[in-house]
Amino acid sequence: MNAGKFIEEYSSNQVKYISFQWNGKHANEMVDDNLDFRREIIKYLESINYHNINGELLRDLLIAESQYAKEAWGIYRHYNLLAENLIRQTGKLYLDDFLISASLSFDTYCSTLAVDLTDIDIDEYIIEIYERRAMIQKENMIKTYDMGIDIFLSYKAKQSKANDLVRQEINTSKPNILKNILRFIKKIFVS
Repeated sequence: MNAGKFIEEYSSNQVKYISFQWNGKHANEMVDDNLDFRREIIKYLESINYHNINGELLRDLLIAESQYAKEAWGIYRHYNLLAENLIRQTGKLYLDDFLISASLSFDTYCSTLAVDLTDIDIDEYIIEIYERRAMIQKENMIKTYDMGIDIFLSYKAKQSKANDLVRQEINTSKPNILKNILRFIKKIFVS
């Protein structure tokens, strides 16, 4: 099956070709019948920088990769980019899937923390998670939402640090700019 054509024509009824198909074993003994094709799809998406990709496909890939990570005791090295692009391209639509995937294993949680959403309004997501949490009774989803709040608070902290670094760079470059302007003016008037 051609990766480009599959991506272009993807609908959720094709999930069977990319879903986690597990043999029941772990780590080195584990077999996922769809792993090779799924990774081919992901690498193709990476090659086009996830440009204009179907949200269902991103969601289904993230779910399959998180299930794989849980049972393989390891994770795809660019899992965070898949998670990041799911949020960037679909907003809050698949937020529950994003959070559930992040909560499946230590590896998915840590990789999800590496997501870069510095230019996204994180407060909107934190409020959304709080609202969803208030409406749910299932204990496992309450824990997932609590973890999600922590994840998005960590993104907010990254944003704050990034903004501080930009401010610091601007402040430290101002004297250099002024010095250069003064040198230029001095050259003009001395000549």
